[in-house]
Amino acid sequence: MASKRYLGIKKETQFKTYVAPDTYIRIIRESLEENPNRTPIDDATLPEFAEFAPDLWLYSGDTPMQPRPDDLGHFLFAALGSKSVTNDGGIPPDAYKHTFKRGDTLPTYSGIVTVDDFARKMISGFLNTLDLEVGMGTGQERILHITPGWIVYKLEKWTEALPTPTFSTRKLLLASKATLKIADVDKSSIVRALRLRIDNGIPHSELFNFGAEYIAKVKKERFQVTGEIQIDDDGSAEYDRFVAGSTWDLKVDLLSGEVTGSSVPGFENFKLSVHIPKAVYESNVVPHADRRTRPAIGAPIRAYYDSTSEYSLKLDLVNKTAEY
Repeated sequence: MASKRYLGIKKETQFKTYVAPDTYIRIIRESLEENPNRTPIDDATLPEFAEFAPDLWLYSGDTPMQPRPDDLGHFLFAALGSKSVTNDGGIPPDAYKHTFKRGDTLPTYSGIVTVDDFARKMISGFLNTLDLEVGMGTGQERILHITPGWIVYKLEKWTEALPTPTFSTRKLLLASKATLKIADVDKSSIVRALRLRIDNGIPHSELFNFGAEYIAKVKKERFQVTGEIQIDDDGSAEYDRFVAGSTWDLKVDLLSGEVTGSSVPGFENFKLSVHIPKAVYESNVVPHADRRTRPAIGAPIRAYYDSTSEYSLKLDLVNKTAEY
């Protein structure tokens, strides 16, 4: 049976100009809300509200998913705004490595979001936040989850025939095929979960102009990367790092177990690599007792800009997609 619950997207070439989607992704759920900001007019004349101010539309919400390695690049670029690509040198190339960092601007996307027979057209959506999460276990938590947090220029009822989507069949990125290093020390054997949030700090109320009922621009403010690492009690190594206020290097590799067909080192596997060159623990690097369960640390972290690397976060994605 064909899926009727999905997200379709395509990068736009111009803000507020719709383009038909060409990439379709299965979603876990969606919460794209339509808020007309109908504000009651308040005065001293009547004891009740009698009218409201004209509409000022704001569309926003999330589309959580478990992306395949070829779909993932769309959202990494959408959240960060700067990309570059290299290939393995084959003719034609067997694999590509896409590097994403914070840029000065954000791309916008057109799309379609469907829930059974009801669909909406998305015009000029962009990402305010992107959450990445993966953990150890026997259930869904061991699969890389992402939650794109959208702000959208306009959502409209879809009035055409629904497209027939084609979904990627690449294998998912898994915690069981991951490594995590803190300060170049492999902590993979004691990691329980990793959560990261990319936050562009977009101020909703400042996206409007005079004479406009919809947002008029894409505006970034303070860029932040925060998160949490959950690890088993590791003596006092991480606690000592926390108390000292030391900065440290975080490196994570997530693989799917699927090969690209390339034999060039660094291009052999479908893979997401995360590098935070200057991370800091913010609080709670203490193993707390909970009955007789294994002591664990759930430590909030923050990434800081590193002047040597010239970034606070770098994401490398290896797959067989030539461009995003």
